[in-house]
Amino acid sequence: MPFTYNADESFDLYVQVTSPGAYNESNWLLPTPPSGPFNLTTRIYQPKKELLDGTYKLPPVTRVPRPPLLQTFCHFANRSQILKTLTALSIASVVLTVGIFAATGAAAQAQAPAADAKPATPAAKPAKAAKPAAKAPAKAPEMVREPRALALLKGMSERLAAAKSMSFTSVVTYEHPSLLGPALAFTTRSEVLVQRPDKLRVLTLGDGPATEFYYDGKKMMAFAPAENFVAVADAPPTIEATLKTAYNSAAIYYPFTDLILTDPYAVIADGVTLAFYIGQSKVVGGTTTEMLAFATNDVFVQVWIGAEDKLPRKMNAVFRADPLRLRHQLDLSNWQLDPAVPADAFSSAKIASATPIAFARPEVPKLPPGFKPIGLGKSAKPKTQ
Repeated sequence: MPFTYNADESFDLYVQVTSPGAYNESNWLLPTPPSGPFNLTTRIYQPKKELLDGTYKLPPVTRVPRPPLLQTFCHFANRSQILKTLTALSIASVVLTVGIFAATGAAAQAQAPAADAKPATPAAKPAKAAKPAAKAPAKAPEMVREPRALALLKGMSERLAAAKSMSFTSVVTYEHPSLLGPALAFTTRSEVLVQRPDKLRVLTLGDGPATEFYYDGKKMMAFAPAENFVAVADAPPTIEATLKTAYNSAAIYYPFTDLILTDPYAVIADGVTLAFYIGQSKVVGGTTTEMLAFATNDVFVQVWIGAEDKLPRKMNAVFRADPLRLRHQLDLSNWQLDPAVPADAFSSAKIASATPIAFARPEVPKLPPGFKPIGLGKSAKPKTQ
C-alpha cells in the first residue's frame, strides 16, 4: 500500500497498537509484540551521502498523548475517581515523522542478480536503477456545501427553535481505547426537559454515578443522589447562558447542548466547510430518516433527521485532531414538543437534605484533541434583549 504524503512531501509513520484511523492506515506500522514496550530500529539500504556524513538527521520520535475520556456527562464532586479508572485503560502510541529526503533509491528494494546469470547482451553495461519519481501530494477533496444538506439542518433547527418546551431521551455512547488497543464503549442516558427561555432539567444515568441537573431561571443545581451531594450557584437568565456558565465554572457539558439553544442552526452551521446529503434510512429511530454529513475544521459529523417530523434521531462525531479517530454517538428518542410542564419540574425535594459542596470545576482529564463543545462557543452567547 503506498504511503500517504503530506503537502511538503514528507510522510508520517504511526507506530502503535491501535489503528490511527482509516485515513492514516497506509502509514501504520504494528509493533512487535503488539502489547507492552517495544524498540524502534531504522534499517536503511544504500543511504545517500547526506545521511552517511551526518548532514541529515532522522526526525525524532514523538509520543502521541493518549486521548482522555470525553466529558459527555455531568462532572462534579467525586466524579474524578471513575474518570481515572476509565483513563487507566488507555494505551499510548507513538508517531514517527520521516522526511522524504531520507528515502533511498529504487535499488534499495531491488533484488541483486544471481552470480551465474548471463547478461542479455554481452557488451551491455549494467543499467543503473531508475530513480523513483517524486510522489505528488495527495489531492485534497473538494469542499462542497450542498444546499440540500444545509436545508435539512436548517429545517431541523427551525423545528426545535419553534418549540416553547420539549422533552426527549439522549443516549450518548463514547469510545475509549482499552489496554489491548480496540476501543471500549461507555454509555450514558439522560432524560431531558426544556422550557424556554429559562428552565432545564437533565436526569442522567449510565456507566458511572447518576447525576441530576436543575435550572429554574435563578439557580442551577447539580445533584449526586448516590453520594447525596448538591452544588448550587446563581445562574444567568437564559438556558444557553447558564449552560455556558456551568461548563466554564464546573465542567458540566451535555452533547445535545446545541439542539436546545435559541438558534441551533447558527451554532451548528458556524464554520461548516463541507456538507452533503447521503440518502434515506428506514432503520434508525424506527422511522424514515434523511442522512447527511457535515464537517468543520474540528469535527466530522453524520446526522439522521426524521423525514416527516424533522427531528434529529442520531449523530456520530469524530474529532479531526484525535489520532485514534474515536467515535462519539448521540441517539435521540421519545421526542415531545410543547408538552405540558409541571410547575415543580425544575427542582427536587431531595436537594434540601443533601450535603452542599462547591459548584466548581473538579480535577478531571482534559478533553480529547481538537474537541470543542459546539454549543458553548462564541455563537452561544445570549442575545441582548
